[in-house]
Amino acid sequence: MQKVFPRAVLGLVFMGSIHARPQAQQPQAQQTPPAAAAAATDAVSVTPTIAGGTIKGTVKAGTIPLPGVSVTATNTLTGKKYATTTDVTGAFAMAIPRNGRYVVKTELAAFAIETKEVLINAASENGGKPNQIADFTMQLASRVQQQENSNRDSKVPRRARWQERLDAVCSH
Repeated sequence: MQKVFPRAVLGLVFMGSIHARPQAQQPQAQQTPPAAAAAATDAVSVTPTIAGGTIKGTVKAGTIPLPGVSVTATNTLTGKKYATTTDVTGAFAMAIPRNGRYVVKTELAAFAIETKEVLINAASENGGKPNQIADFTMQLASRVQQQENSNRDSKVPRRARWQERLDAVCSH
């Protein structure tokens, strides 16, 4: 026991001297008067950076909730993607760790893809909020295609279509 004790004390003294050296080499900080310190603190306020938030919402077809819909949020600047799926009630929620502009996309087989843009900003700056709500109403892809075809035909006035047919018949 006597041999161990002197070595342990020597080791502690040696380790203490190693730890004491960097402190002794550091320059002494200048003392600032309390009034000057308070003014400096007021001029430069240090706030912790809070980033990120959540995107919540529901996905429905009309009034019927859609379970199992793939929901992805893609940061428009970095391309980083976050994904989740809707639950039985058609609801989803995803934690987004970074502030930014995100394109939220919903996908389900036989349904047309829907997208929305949200701005996540934990400090509520630039119109962004830490918690965003993105509700989606999806339509069957076949119905969307029918509507697009119908809209394309309706953009051409009826008289013009009639005139085109008449010209085609008369030119023969």
